Amino acid sequence: STNTTFTLPFTLNEDATRLTASHVTAPNATADSVAASSASVYTATVTPTNDGSVTLDVAANSAQDSAGNGNATASRLSVIYDATLPQLLSSSPANDDVDVGKARLRVSLTFDEEIKVNGGNVDLIRLADREVIETLSLLGDSVTLELTVITAQFAKNLSQNEVYGIVINSGGISDVAG
Repeated sequence: STNTTFTLPFTLNEDATRLTASHVTAPNATADSVAASSASVYTATVTPTNDGSVTLDVAANSAQDSAGNGNATASRLSVIYDATLPQLLSSSPANDDVDVGKARLRVSLTFDEEIKVNGGNVDLIRLADREVIETLSLLGDSVTLELTVITAQFAKNLSQNEVYGIVINSGGISDVAG
């Protein structure tokens, strides 16, 4: 899967000419800048349009060898394009829960799709002054990941009558497409 524009090589089994962007069919994407990088290899820049399946086809007779023979129909290439960031579905404790700081705070965040941890930290902050109360490494032993759920086990007890929040640094998590 991918979440960005990508370059795709087309490798022919012999030297050929005439392959252009008009020969590449790409529903849910545009394929442009088709150019020969050698006599038998062409590359195309593929820009997906919407999340979902992106298929690429090259029809028969799109390229020709030196004898004028056209190529056979190419095997279909299919990738999944996913540019939508994971969305938080729920948290435990839930937003506005009270009396959660009497024991070690365990926070579970459930997302709408499978996620991966890229690194960085998750901070427990006091919202009144944005003070960081505790920082955990997203790759450390106190943070676990199970498909769509990240769980962080904080060691600090919280003060009564305070409001706290969780902050994950930008880029710390992403969906599996990146």
